[in-house]
Amino acid sequence: MPLQLLPDADRLLSKEPLASEYRLAADALLLPWACGLRIGDLLDLELDCVHELPEAGTWLKVPLGKMKTERMVPLDLDTLALVDRIIATRSQGQPLVYPSTGKPAQFLFMHPGRRLGESAVRLELNRAADESGPGNLSSHQLRHIYAMH
Repeated sequence: MPLQLLPDADRLLSKEPLASEYRLAADALLLPWACGLRIGDLLDLELDCVHELPEAGTWLKVPLGKMKTERMVPLDLDTLALVDRIIATRSQGQPLVYPSTGKPAQFLFMHPGRRLGESAVRLELNRAADESGPGNLSSHQLRHIYAMH
């Protein structure tokens, strides 16, 4: 059974990454909160993942992931601002090989010349959970919490 957070704990946990000094990993936690992404899908996002569709708004293109499906997630203005902050924070670099296709790609979550790893996001999640009260959470548990938003 997935962990359920009480509304107050959920609010505190969702605000804690804003206080982090490790902006890229903290923002990596906030984006799935807004879009319900799995950690692997999150870290596979490419730099050009935001698409403006005429008369349909702004959408996040989520690449093929665990479920072997590609999907589009609508973005509100706050989430779009978060993506803009991630782009401003990420390090620039040469395209890297996309694991599933072998083709070069510019990933959204880049940290000095390499991709941000799951361990960095998990460490930030543990820090945020420790600071806000619920204690250690797994990214799988948090995925179920994200899906409820």
